[in-house]
Amino acid sequence: MKDSTKKKILDVSMRLMAVQGLGKIRVEEIVEKVGISRATFYNYFHSKEEVFFCLIETEINKIQTNAERAVEIEKDPYRKIKIYLLNMILGIREMTRLLSVRYDEIESLPPVPRKLVKSSLRRSIGTIIEILDYGIQTGDFDVSNTKLTAHVVLSALDIYINPFKLGGIKQESMEGEVDDLLAVLYFGFSKKPPEAVRGGAKRRSNSGWGNAP
Repeated sequence: MKDSTKKKILDVSMRLMAVQGLGKIRVEEIVEKVGISRATFYNYFHSKEEVFFCLIETEINKIQTNAERAVEIEKDPYRKIKIYLLNMILGIREMTRLLSVRYDEIESLPPVPRKLVKSSLRRSIGTIIEILDYGIQTGDFDVSNTKLTAHVVLSALDIYINPFKLGGIKQESMEGEVDDLLAVLYFGFSKKPPEAVRGGAKRRSNSGWGNAP
Protein backbone atom coordinates (compact mmCIF):
# COMPACT_ATOMS: atom_id res chain seq x y z
CA MET A 1 0.00 0.00 0.00
CA LYS A 2 2.80 2.39 0.94
CA ASP A 3 4.72 1.81 -2.32
CA SER A 4 1.47 2.05 -4.27
CA THR A 5 0.68 5.49 -2.83
CA LYS A 6 4.18 6.76 -3.53
CA LYS A 7 3.94 5.52 -7.12
CA LYS A 8 0.59 7.28 -7.57
CA ILE A 9 2.10 10.55 -6.30
CA LEU A 10 4.99 10.21 -8.76
CA ASP A 11 2.76 9.23 -11.69
CA VAL A 12 0.34 12.11 -11.11
CA SER A 13 3.18 14.58 -10.57
CA MET A 14 4.84 13.55 -13.83
CA ARG A 15 1.61 14.09 -15.76
CA LEU A 16 1.12 17.50 -14.17
CA MET A 17 4.72 18.55 -14.83
CA ALA A 18 4.42 17.54 -18.47
CA VAL A 19 1.58 20.05 -18.85
CA GLN A 20 2.46 22.81 -16.40
CA GLY A 21 6.13 22.51 -15.51
CA LEU A 22 7.49 22.32 -11.96
CA GLY A 23 7.02 26.00 -11.15
CA LYS A 24 3.22 26.04 -11.60
CA ILE A 25 2.36 22.82 -9.77
CA ARG A 26 0.95 23.04 -6.25
CA VAL A 27 1.00 20.28 -3.64
CA GLU A 28 -2.77 20.80 -3.22
CA GLU A 29 -3.26 19.89 -6.85
CA ILE A 30 -1.18 16.72 -6.51
CA VAL A 31 -3.00 15.44 -3.41
CA GLU A 32 -6.40 16.21 -4.93
CA LYS A 33 -5.69 14.17 -8.05
CA VAL A 34 -4.10 11.31 -6.11
CA GLY A 35 -6.96 11.31 -3.60
CA ILE A 36 -4.88 11.67 -0.44
CA SER A 37 -4.45 14.27 2.30
CA ARG A 38 -1.60 16.75 2.54
CA ALA A 39 -0.40 14.91 5.65
CA THR A 40 -0.15 11.68 3.65
CA PHE A 41 1.78 13.47 0.92
CA TYR A 42 4.31 14.77 3.45
CA ASN A 43 4.78 11.26 4.80
CA TYR A 44 6.48 10.49 1.49
CA PHE A 45 7.96 13.80 0.31
CA HIS A 46 9.01 17.05 1.98
CA SER A 47 8.07 19.16 -1.05
CA LYS A 48 7.09 19.09 -4.71
CA GLU A 49 10.79 19.64 -5.50
CA GLU A 50 11.64 16.37 -3.78
CA VAL A 51 9.04 14.63 -5.97
CA PHE A 52 10.74 16.17 -8.97
CA PHE A 53 14.17 14.98 -7.82
CA CYS A 54 12.82 11.46 -7.38
CA LEU A 55 11.35 11.51 -10.90
CA ILE A 56 14.62 12.79 -12.36
CA GLU A 57 16.63 10.10 -10.57
CA THR A 58 14.29 7.35 -11.79
CA GLU A 59 14.34 8.58 -15.38
CA ILE A 60 18.12 9.08 -15.51
CA ASN A 61 18.65 5.57 -14.14
CA LYS A 62 16.38 4.21 -16.89
CA ILE A 63 18.25 6.17 -19.56
CA GLN A 64 21.64 4.97 -18.34
CA THR A 65 20.47 1.36 -18.06
CA ASN A 66 19.07 1.42 -21.61
CA ALA A 67 22.28 2.99 -22.92
CA GLU A 68 24.43 0.40 -21.15
CA ARG A 69 22.33 -2.46 -22.54
CA ALA A 70 22.66 -1.08 -26.06
CA VAL A 71 26.43 -0.85 -25.60
CA GLU A 72 26.67 -4.46 -24.40
CA ILE A 73 25.13 -5.77 -27.63
CA GLU A 74 27.61 -3.92 -29.86
CA LYS A 75 31.04 -5.47 -30.42
CA ASP A 76 32.84 -2.62 -32.20
CA PRO A 77 34.41 -0.17 -29.68
CA TYR A 78 33.89 2.86 -31.93
CA ARG A 79 30.21 1.98 -32.31
CA LYS A 80 29.97 1.45 -28.54
CA ILE A 81 31.04 5.06 -27.89
CA LYS A 82 28.63 6.41 -30.51
CA ILE A 83 25.70 4.29 -29.30
CA TYR A 84 26.27 5.31 -25.69
CA LEU A 85 26.38 9.03 -26.47
CA LEU A 86 23.40 8.87 -28.81
CA ASN A 87 21.26 6.95 -26.31
CA MET A 88 22.15 9.31 -23.47
CA ILE A 89 21.55 12.49 -25.49
CA LEU A 90 18.21 11.38 -26.92
CA GLY A 91 17.11 9.87 -23.60
CA ILE A 92 17.83 13.02 -21.59
CA ARG A 93 16.17 15.17 -24.23
CA GLU A 94 13.03 13.05 -24.02
CA MET A 95 13.10 13.19 -20.21
CA THR A 96 13.28 16.99 -20.18
CA ARG A 97 10.41 17.10 -22.69
CA LEU A 98 8.26 14.81 -20.53
CA LEU A 99 8.94 16.87 -17.40
CA SER A 100 8.78 20.24 -19.19
CA VAL A 101 12.17 21.25 -17.80
CA ARG A 102 15.49 22.20 -19.38
CA TYR A 103 18.64 20.32 -18.36
CA ASP A 104 20.34 23.55 -17.33
CA GLU A 105 17.39 24.18 -14.97
CA ILE A 106 18.00 20.78 -13.34
CA GLU A 107 21.65 21.68 -12.75
CA SER A 108 20.68 25.01 -11.16
CA LEU A 109 18.44 23.41 -8.51
CA PRO A 110 19.48 22.94 -4.82
CA PRO A 111 22.06 20.42 -3.47
CA VAL A 112 19.92 17.27 -3.71
CA PRO A 113 19.83 17.20 -7.53
CA ARG A 114 23.47 18.25 -7.70
CA LYS A 115 24.26 15.12 -5.72
CA LEU A 116 22.09 13.19 -8.16
CA VAL A 117 23.97 14.68 -11.13
CA LYS A 118 27.31 13.72 -9.55
CA SER A 119 26.10 10.14 -9.04
CA SER A 120 24.96 9.99 -12.65
CA LEU A 121 28.29 11.44 -13.80
CA ARG A 122 30.28 8.78 -11.92
CA ARG A 123 28.20 6.02 -13.50
CA SER A 124 28.61 7.45 -17.01
CA ILE A 125 32.35 7.97 -16.57
CA GLY A 126 32.65 4.36 -15.41
CA THR A 127 30.77 3.10 -18.47
CA ILE A 128 32.91 5.10 -20.90
CA ILE A 129 36.13 3.95 -19.19
CA GLU A 130 34.94 0.35 -19.65
CA ILE A 131 34.38 1.02 -23.36
CA LEU A 132 37.84 2.60 -23.69
CA ASP A 133 39.46 -0.33 -21.87
CA TYR A 134 37.63 -2.71 -24.20
CA GLY A 135 38.91 -0.75 -27.23
CA ILE A 136 42.45 -0.93 -25.86
CA GLN A 137 42.13 -4.69 -25.44
CA THR A 138 40.88 -5.13 -29.01
CA GLY A 139 43.75 -3.01 -30.31
CA ASP A 140 41.46 -0.27 -31.67
CA PHE A 141 42.20 2.43 -29.09
CA ASP A 142 45.51 3.80 -27.88
CA VAL A 143 44.61 5.84 -24.79
CA SER A 144 47.14 6.82 -22.13
CA ASN A 145 44.64 8.39 -19.70
CA THR A 146 41.22 6.71 -19.84
CA LYS A 147 39.73 8.80 -17.03
CA LEU A 148 40.59 12.11 -18.70
CA THR A 149 39.43 10.82 -22.08
CA ALA A 150 36.14 9.63 -20.56
CA HIS A 151 35.50 13.11 -19.13
CA VAL A 152 36.19 14.68 -22.53
CA VAL A 153 33.79 12.27 -24.25
CA LEU A 154 31.11 12.84 -21.64
CA SER A 155 31.37 16.61 -21.99
CA ALA A 156 29.65 16.12 -25.36
CA LEU A 157 26.43 15.34 -23.53
CA ASP A 158 26.28 18.85 -22.10
CA ILE A 159 26.96 20.34 -25.53
CA TYR A 160 23.95 18.63 -27.08
CA ILE A 161 21.41 18.83 -24.25
CA ASN A 162 22.07 22.35 -22.98
CA PRO A 163 19.72 24.67 -24.95
CA PHE A 164 22.23 27.53 -24.70
CA LYS A 165 24.88 25.51 -26.55
CA LEU A 166 23.88 23.11 -29.32
CA GLY A 167 20.65 21.93 -27.69
CA GLY A 168 18.57 23.27 -30.57
CA ILE A 169 19.72 20.56 -32.98
CA LYS A 170 16.82 18.47 -34.28
CA GLN A 171 16.61 14.82 -33.26
CA GLU A 172 16.83 13.54 -36.83
CA SER A 173 20.17 15.33 -37.24
CA MET A 174 21.66 14.08 -33.96
CA GLU A 175 23.34 10.92 -35.28
CA GLY A 176 25.27 12.96 -37.86
CA GLU A 177 26.23 15.47 -35.16
CA VAL A 178 27.59 12.68 -32.94
CA ASP A 179 29.55 11.30 -35.92
CA ASP A 180 31.13 14.75 -36.45
CA LEU A 181 31.95 15.04 -32.76
CA LEU A 182 33.60 11.63 -32.65
CA ALA A 183 35.61 12.48 -35.77
CA VAL A 184 37.10 15.41 -33.85
CA LEU A 185 37.82 13.19 -30.85
CA TYR A 186 39.38 10.41 -32.93
CA PHE A 187 41.38 12.48 -35.40
CA GLY A 188 41.77 15.89 -33.76
CA PHE A 189 41.73 19.06 -35.84
CA SER A 190 45.36 20.05 -36.28
CA LYS A 191 47.67 18.80 -39.05
CA LYS A 192 50.71 20.15 -37.19
CA PRO A 193 50.15 19.88 -33.43
CA PRO A 194 52.34 21.99 -31.13
CA GLU A 195 55.48 20.48 -29.63
CA ALA A 196 53.74 19.77 -26.32
CA VAL A 197 51.17 17.65 -28.11
CA ARG A 198 53.84 15.95 -30.22
CA GLY A 199 55.70 15.10 -27.05
CA GLY A 200 52.66 13.35 -25.66
CA ALA A 201 52.07 11.60 -28.96
CA LYS A 202 55.59 10.12 -28.96
CA ARG A 203 54.70 8.09 -25.89
CA ARG A 204 51.99 6.36 -27.91
CA SER A 205 51.90 4.69 -31.31
CA ASN A 206 49.23 7.14 -32.52
CA SER A 207 48.32 10.72 -31.68
CA GLY A 208 44.64 9.78 -31.51
CA TRP A 209 42.74 6.78 -30.17
CA GLY A 210 43.66 4.46 -32.99
CA ASN A 211 42.72 3.87 -36.61
CA ALA A 212 39.10 4.95 -36.47
CA PRO A 213 36.92 3.73 -39.34
